[in-house]
Amino acid sequence: MADEYEDVLAEPADDEQRDDAEREMPELVGGGFMDSLQDQFGSAPWWVISAVTHAVILMLLATIVMVYQQPTGEAVVVEQLPPPPKPPEKIKRKIRDIVKSDKIVEVDADLTVQNPVIIHDKIEITDNIETESDLELNTAPGEEEAISDIPLGGTGFSGVIGIGGGGAGAYGYRTGGGRKRAVGRYGGSRDTESAVDGALAWLARNQEADGRWELKKHDGKAPETGHVGVTGLAVLAFLGAGHTEKDGRYKENVRRGVKYLISIQDNKGSIGHNDNHKSSDGAGYNHGIAGLALAEAWGMGKVKTTGAAAQKAIDYTCNKHEKPNGGWRYDPRETGDLSVTGWFVMQLKSARVAGLNIPMEAFRGARNFLEQVEVKEDNDGDYGGGFFKYTKKKSHWDKDREKARICSMGMLCRLFLGFRPNTMLGGAQLLKENAPKKSKPMFYYWYYGTLVMFQVGGDHWKTWNDALRPTLVNSQERGGAEDGSWDPKGKYGEKGGRVMTTAMGALCLEVYYRYLPMYK
Repeated sequence: MADEYEDVLAEPADDEQRDDAEREMPELVGGGFMDSLQDQFGSAPWWVISAVTHAVILMLLATIVMVYQQPTGEAVVVEQLPPPPKPPEKIKRKIRDIVKSDKIVEVDADLTVQNPVIIHDKIEITDNIETESDLELNTAPGEEEAISDIPLGGTGFSGVIGIGGGGAGAYGYRTGGGRKRAVGRYGGSRDTESAVDGALAWLARNQEADGRWELKKHDGKAPETGHVGVTGLAVLAFLGAGHTEKDGRYKENVRRGVKYLISIQDNKGSIGHNDNHKSSDGAGYNHGIAGLALAEAWGMGKVKTTGAAAQKAIDYTCNKHEKPNGGWRYDPRETGDLSVTGWFVMQLKSARVAGLNIPMEAFRGARNFLEQVEVKEDNDGDYGGGFFKYTKKKSHWDKDREKARICSMGMLCRLFLGFRPNTMLGGAQLLKENAPKKSKPMFYYWYYGTLVMFQVGGDHWKTWNDALRPTLVNSQERGGAEDGSWDPKGKYGEKGGRVMTTAMGALCLEVYYRYLPMYK
C-alpha cells in the first residue's frame, strides 16, 4: 500500500484526484490534516466545542494543582540535619599504612653467580618511605656512596663493612635513602616496614625507667638475669632501624638502654655475668648479646662512653671468656656450643666493623671451633656443605627443624668469618625446606635463618622471604596494650618472653637494610 501512496504523491494529479488522496491519507499531505480537523469541528454544534475546550482547561488546571500544591495548615520550618553517624566499624586488626610503596622485587634464582641477590638498577621506589618512627633522619639519604658491597664479608677473617669512615658508613643503609633502596631491592614491603614500626613502638612503651626491659614482666620464663639479654636485643632492634643515641625518634630509648648495659658492666668487662652466676643463668648469652649491642651503638653513634664500654666488653670476650680454640658458652673458658658462639662471633664482627681492637686469635679460635662441630661426612652428599652439630659431641638433630636451626647458627658464623655462601648450599637447602610457618613459631631460628638466607640469596632467599613476610606480619598483635608485639610462643620464645620475640621479629624484618649482601 505504501507503493500506491508514493505513486499518488509522485505524479501530478488533477484537482479531483488530489482531493481524493487528501481525504484518504490526510497525514501524508502537507496541512491537509489540520484543514480536515477544522472542517470536522466547524460543522460540530457549539456545545460540543465548548465541552471539549472546558475539558482540556480542567485537565491543565488539575495538573498544575498536583505539581504546585502546598501543604495546608501552619507552615512548618524544617531544619536540614546532618545524616546520622555510621556505627563504628569493627576492625579486627589495626592497619599501619606507613610506607607509600608496596613494591616487592623478585630476586634471581641462579645460584651459580657469586652473589645471587641481584641489585636491580631500574626499580620503582617511592620517595616517601618515612614512618611514624621518623626514619628520615638528619643523615638521610644515608651514606650510600660510603657503603661497601661486602658489609660483613671479605675473603679473610677481618672483612670490613664500609669504606672510608670506619663503621659509620657501614650503617648508612639503615636510614633515609639507603633504607628506601634496600627495602625495594631485597624484598621488603609496606607491610614489613609497618610491622617494624609497630614493634619499635611497643618496645619503647614497655622500657623500664632505668633503661632495661624486664623479661619476667612480659611472660618470660628464663632466669631473671635474662633481662640483660633481652635488653640487648631491644637496643639492637632500634639500631637496626637507624635509631642511635644521637638521632631518631627513639634516640632516648637507645640512650637509656645503652646506659643501663654500661651500668651493670663489671670491672672485668663482663655484662650480666659474674663469678657467682651459674651456667643455667645463661650468662654467656647476656654478655654476647649485650656486647654486640654496645659495638653497634658505638659504630653508629660514636658516643665515647659507649665506645669505651664496648672495647672493655670485647677485651673480656677475647681474653677471659673464650676457650682457646673451643668457642664460647655460658661460663668463662667453658667448651663452647654453637648457639652461644654465634652471638660472640656476631659481636666480634660488629666490633671489628666499628673500629674496635680485636685480636686475630679470637677469630682463629672461632674458626677452629666451627671446624670441630662441622659435619664433614654430609658435605660430599647431594646437598653440599653447611651442616653442623650443636657441640663436638652433641647433634640435637631430633628432627629436621632442629637440624636446620643448628645448621643456621654454624652457617652464619661461617659467613661472618669469610666463607662464601656457595660452599654451604646443603644447609641452605635444608633451611629452605624448613622455612617459617605461623603454626610453628621459632623466633630464635628465624633470626639466624633470615640472616643466612639473605646472604645465600637467589631462589633460597625468595622462598624464605615469601614465607617470612606473611608469617610475621599476620601474627603480629594489632590493637590494645600489646599492639606491635609478638606473642611469646614456640621454642625459646616462651623463655625469652614478649620482649625477646618482639625484638627478634623486628630484627628479622630489618634484614633488608641491616646488613647488605656480603658478596657481589
